[in-house]
Amino acid sequence: MVSPVKNLILVFAVMTLMKNVNPEDTTVLFYTRALFTLYFGCSIALNFYIKSLVERKHDQTVIEVPPQPSGFFGRSSSSHATRVTVEQYDLGELSKARSSLLMNAIFLAFMHLKMKALTPVVLQSAMGILRIMDDAMFRIHVLNEPAQGALARPFKPEPNLLSMFTGSGASNSGSGQTHSRNQTEEDSSSSSSSEDNARPTESPSGSEDEKDSKKTHAKK
Repeated sequence: MVSPVKNLILVFAVMTLMKNVNPEDTTVLFYTRALFTLYFGCSIALNFYIKSLVERKHDQTVIEVPPQPSGFFGRSSSSHATRVTVEQYDLGELSKARSSLLMNAIFLAFMHLKMKALTPVVLQSAMGILRIMDDAMFRIHVLNEPAQGALARPFKPEPNLLSMFTGSGASNSGSGQTHSRNQTEEDSSSSSSSEDNARPTESPSGSEDEKDSKKTHAKK
């Protein structure tokens, strides 16, 4: 996953570059379309190449995939974790990447042809090329990096825009810690109260009987 700092630097560089570009220049249009076509073609070709590598490895190791957030609000698509093989998981990730590439291409083609927008096309192409080099599937299957740490399956989902601006993830984790802390305090208080109830208490009458017996022995 590309770091937010790299994204910000790239966005700033592209926006600065496009300010000095004439969007109606035929040369600019040609190179912009060529750049996006190259990016889209290389991405699709690389996706199918990695798919062939995954099928060739045929890794049947079973992993447990927790419910994944879906949609803008980050709601989970299912409430239970699923068990799949590494091959099935990787093929599913590649399928989702192909769908995302296709939807982005359709959206950018509409913006470019109907609204004459150039900056989103250049920005998406540049960010896509940067994203390929940092993609987990590319690093595991093409660069042969071990699937450990940040590359361990299942991959951590990228934070959605709502959670980034509202910090819902941090608040959820904080509430979970608070709940566990309160539960621990309740358990400790209940155990201490049970110990106090189980401890025998001395009756006042017993203490008075002991005093009388001591006085009797003293008189004798």
